[in-house]
Amino acid sequence: MYRKAAESGFTPAMVRLSDDLARRSGDGPDRVEAYAWLQVALQAGLPEELQITVLSKIDALGARLGPGRRDEARVRASQLAALISTRGLSAHTRSSNARGQQSFEFAVARRVNAAMPARWRCCRVRRT
Repeated sequence: MYRKAAESGFTPAMVRLSDDLARRSGDGPDRVEAYAWLQVALQAGLPEELQITVLSKIDALGARLGPGRRDEARVRASQLAALISTRGLSAHTRSSNARGQQSFEFAVARRVNAAMPARWRCCRVRRT
């Protein structure tokens, strides 16, 4: 479900895809691929609130994989990073993630401001 967004460079989708791969039940979890997506997300630049979570997930998956499979996952991570960068999205991703977060915050602020009675509004929400 998150694969297309992750392949387009959206880092929160990379983290969600990694979670899905690590918990998959049909074919069994693909921990190598999950570890690789977490590595790519960390290298691509995550929002601050996800960085600590991703680092702890990398440690947990790395402990389960062992040294040999961890190296395999790192090779896969470099392949995934190359795939994303060949699409020309690696530098664009950080700015689009930031813009998406800003527009979301603006929309929330606008709704909150509109819901308040006029006499309680101390300022107008301006887009920066």
